[in-house]
Amino acid sequence: MEHDLYYKVPTAPSPQAIAAVPGSLAEVEQLVKRLYQPASPHQVVEIQASLQRLQRSTDGWQLADVWLHSDDVTVRFFGALTFTIKINSDWDSLKEGDTGPVLTRLLHWLALRVDAGEPALVTKKICSALVAYFLRPSVGWDRCLLHVICCLSEGGAVSYDQLITTSNKDSNLIISSLEKQKLLTALWFATTLIEEVSKTNPFSIKTSVSRRSVLQVAAA
Repeated sequence: MEHDLYYKVPTAPSPQAIAAVPGSLAEVEQLVKRLYQPASPHQVVEIQASLQRLQRSTDGWQLADVWLHSDDVTVRFFGALTFTIKINSDWDSLKEGDTGPVLTRLLHWLALRVDAGEPALVTKKICSALVAYFLRPSVGWDRCLLHVICCLSEGGAVSYDQLITTSNKDSNLIISSLEKQKLLTALWFATTLIEEVSKTNPFSIKTSVSRRSVLQVAAA
């Protein structure tokens, strides 16, 4: 499979994205770290308010990438969390044609972080963001589990179109070749997918699609 990494991970957000917090991007990261450190209730409220302004800004999508690029695990976790928040709260702010790149970015980060030996704290949160993406009514991602598995196998985001020619035999070979951590990550995604979809209408199209996606892989 050829990689389809047409999205370039940014190295810095726009100036508007950090307007709510004076100083450099390093200071913004320090603010994220402080959120997970002991502090007074008043300080926690202030930090949360500042970070929420960043998350909900128009540059929140870009900041999520920047935070996932951090050397600090708590900052990377916050980046994955920001993706979930943006998908659930600001989905309608995306322009037509922007939803596909969001999926590519998430798959890119999942594969990259797993290959880097990322703690489960972050990879599970990225899986949650992917499930949030799947649950958007306008999203068509029928073979989501196989797509995640192929990306983990390749170590990067691969084109969804390539799955059209992937047979059950090919799927079985891909799954059987996965390293333990990659297989565990795929199981986390599948489990989260079933859990979250079960909270919705059991007769909805999304419920049917999610079950079919899991069964297709199980039958491979």
